[in-house]
Amino acid sequence: MNARKLVEDYANVFYEVCSEQGIVSEALYDLQAINDVSNEIKQVLESPIISKNIKHELIDELKNNNFNKETINLLKILIDAGNYALLRMIIEDVQKIFLKNENITIV
Repeated sequence: MNARKLVEDYANVFYEVCSEQGIVSEALYDLQAINDVSNEIKQVLESPIISKNIKHELIDELKNNNFNKETINLLKILIDAGNYALLRMIIEDVQKIFLKNENITIV
């Protein structure tokens, strides 16, 4: 499966799950906050050398910072599938879906 299709699939499912729970804005805020973390943390999460268990432990620390469950689940899924590097594009797609569904146009 190509990366663009994979990103779209992740974004659509994440949006649907969050929409059903009424937490799309919160989830987008959480994802953006995670994406804005230090380069060192990003390197750990994207590294094929670091074990998935260590990455999961790092993600679990986010629970202590009140990140929502769906955001944590998405990050763990991306880590397990080796697709964490797609996070930025997934965030962009979720934002586009959100704006479209809320009938918001950016000029």
